[in-house]
Amino acid sequence: MISRRMSMVMISLALVNSLATGCGANMTFHVSMNTGMGHKGTTSSSVVTPNASNSTGLKIKSFAWFPSGTCWLVTNQGLLFSRDSGITWYNVLKNPTALNGVQYFLGDDAWIFSKSILYRFHGMQLSHPSLTNLSMQKANDPICDFVNSKEGFYLETTERSMQGDNLLLFKTDNGGFAWKLISSSSYPPNGELPFTSDSIEHITFISDHAGFLYGMSPVEGTLDVYESTDEVHWSLKHVVVPSSYTQDLVMPYAMITNNTYIYLPVVAIPTTPSPSQNTGAFILYRVKRSSPFGSWQLVAQLSFSPASDTYMTANSINRVCAVSQDGDCVVVTPNGVWMRQLEEHHSQWKQLSNKFDIYNTVEIEFGKADILFILTNQGLLYHLTGPGNRWTLVSIRTAHFNTSPLQNRETLCGKGFSSTKKDFTPT
Repeated sequence: MISRRMSMVMISLALVNSLATGCGANMTFHVSMNTGMGHKGTTSSSVVTPNASNSTGLKIKSFAWFPSGTCWLVTNQGLLFSRDSGITWYNVLKNPTALNGVQYFLGDDAWIFSKSILYRFHGMQLSHPSLTNLSMQKANDPICDFVNSKEGFYLETTERSMQGDNLLLFKTDNGGFAWKLISSSSYPPNGELPFTSDSIEHITFISDHAGFLYGMSPVEGTLDVYESTDEVHWSLKHVVVPSSYTQDLVMPYAMITNNTYIYLPVVAIPTTPSPSQNTGAFILYRVKRSSPFGSWQLVAQLSFSPASDTYMTANSINRVCAVSQDGDCVVVTPNGVWMRQLEEHHSQWKQLSNKFDIYNTVEIEFGKADILFILTNQGLLYHLTGPGNRWTLVSIRTAHFNTSPLQNRETLCGKGFSSTKKDFTPT
């Protein structure tokens, strides 16, 4: 299963509707969607906008679509949940303000952190909104990852010293309600994390003790990954960057995992692009999912031009790459969307679409039956369908309202810390 590692919202969009806060009535939505496939091996596609367009003002900010059929949408009208691949939707948290914090989704489980408050979901079931012993507001860039419904990790970057950033790694074993410091850069006996000048932007754990810390290095042409097999002791591993890009800025994106491999998508951008040298590249590495981890191997590379600085902006694409269950790799570039089959040695990159690119795309990933989804910066969700390999707008429409017995309306209380994109049609 493709790990949905981090579905944290890294962009800030204006909320269109001012709705009542809290966990109000349950809202059911229906979505018009053709569940055909048809993206494999295609070289072109068209965009179709159905007549039943999104007329409710709903705009999607982020999404997680799992092969099991479980889906989550972070929207300007609340948090939407579906168990049937988007046929029926439920608004499980009508509190857009709470959704400005850190979010993480793993199958039926969701964690919504709003400063020190945790909204913890299992499907439509919301536990007591609770205070935690860790405020996400304290971190400069809160980073978290869960490996199951109980165990998760959270990395906080504190003051910067001459040695580098001080990192604090916390762990929970009760679903996010209480956190324990397990490793840090400076505090004995937990001083096992390195002081680092790298900007650690991602953490990925593949078990309750093995994982990675990684981010963008200030040194051109370098890529460093810190790894651990016991969650406490960390070692640095240098990832080899192709010689053509040793003078470029190398930016890693969140890892993608399945049962066999861990994939690391990377984008290389020239630091001083010029008309004669304005080519960037998408580079994909992978390592076997085993302990201890081996060396990172380069498995795919795709050059693009122009080497836009769109990758560098705070409101640009969150997920630049997706890898399907059977090895289809799809990447978004300034030149459109491209696909290559990783398990076929002589496969070539094929363009899926020139209608979507890094200028209008926020996230890309595969869902059930390896159906490809793309979220635009206008808050609209498209998927690739057949026959005809068309990009079809996923049109979410309100069906009716129900008062849900699953919504928890009790007053927020501490439990002793035991109990927290504009319409767009490509042309």
